[in-house]
Amino acid sequence: MAYEYIKEFENRVPTQEYLSKAMTIEMKPLPQKEPLSAEVVNKEFAKDYNKAFSIYSGYRMDIFGVVIFKGLDVHGIPSFELSDSKDGICYALCCLHSEHEYGNIKEGDTIVISGNYLTVNEKYGVVLKNCTVKYKFKTL
Repeated sequence: MAYEYIKEFENRVPTQEYLSKAMTIEMKPLPQKEPLSAEVVNKEFAKDYNKAFSIYSGYRMDIFGVVIFKGLDVHGIPSFELSDSKDGICYALCCLHSEHEYGNIKEGDTIVISGNYLTVNEKYGVVLKNCTVKYKFKTL
């Protein structure tokens, strides 16, 4: 897996109150007609953080991407890292409730995942918490 350091994402730390909500409850759904690409959401934040924050903060969103990592994140939380291709860079870190939610998903699969927007991180891009897998596309 590869990472792209995004300087604009440095020091973007949510408040403790927001962090607690994003990690424990399902936030209201983002009004969206279809899942958003993890790459597109990441690039929206990189282009204009304040505008993207005003759109996504406080919402639960559906995003899709190719799984480039399946395992525990740096805090020991089961997660997926999503990209635009199996050899791409990480655009989103999606943290799950438990390892049981991995199901039969493997690296290289394309999935749609629903999660609460938490923050952006200079290494992982968009960070979603309280995630659930909604759909797995067939791998060719």
